[in-house]
Amino acid sequence: MSEDHKPDNPIEKKRIVDGGGYITEGRVNGNLNLSRAMGDMEYKHDTSRSPKEQLITSFPDVKAYPIDSSVEFILMGCDGIWECLTNQELVDKVKDYKKQGKSSSQIVEQLLDDLVAPDTSNGVGCDNMTTLLINFKN
Repeated sequence: MSEDHKPDNPIEKKRIVDGGGYITEGRVNGNLNLSRAMGDMEYKHDTSRSPKEQLITSFPDVKAYPIDSSVEFILMGCDGIWECLTNQELVDKVKDYKKQGKSSSQIVEQLLDDLVAPDTSNGVGCDNMTTLLINFKN
């Protein structure tokens, strides 16, 4: 249901470059590996540009999807979640935990325990980790 807002995405790259920024190794100004965020205010100080035109913007993509009886849940999370596993792997984990009879809070806790790095030596699982599980079916 979503699209990653990475600096190398052509639409994101155009906004960043037009705003005077650059992309090195997939990172805005060699630092951030995302192009949209609510924080990171040091990338949003150009008063000649609208909030949507800043190097890093919090302006959302809004899409409408019908919710019908086939939709079990929505898993929302910050970028650190999606860097550890694919979308499908995360969905499969949630479904597996649901089959085990875990509550929503137990599922989210277990998911984060699975993803957070036990140490910071390789970088994977060290980013922000926030997730929200919205259930439509038990």
